Amino acid sequence: MGIHIVLSSNYFNFSVFLKQEQANSLLKRQRRANSFFEELKIGSLQRECFEEVCSYEEAREIFQDVKRTMEFWQNYVDANQCDSNPCQNGGTCVDQFQAYVCLCPEEYKGKNCEKGQVLNL
Repeated sequence: MGIHIVLSSNYFNFSVFLKQEQANSLLKRQRRANSFFEELKIGSLQRECFEEVCSYEEAREIFQDVKRTMEFWQNYVDANQCDSNPCQNGGTCVDQFQAYVCLCPEEYKGKNCEKGQVLNL
């Protein structure tokens, strides 16, 4: 005892494909800053990675050297979080991947060594 459905191609006249004009209106590539001329220019660090977000491949084209590219890329994707000196009261900052840890003096605690604590002597 089951239900059988028969679909007639004459009754349902539709296609899963769009006409080329319709497809092209949906699939648009976002143009880069200077459109056509952007593709002809030699890579510029300022233009490629600071005015826009760059990929590793774009950085590699700019530096043309694996070692220099890796030095740049590590800071580009994960800057040193200790540069802003987040640790207070003499705490020492340890940079981690997209994070930091403060090593606090004994009399302080908290993420940034901001909380004083009473020491029993």
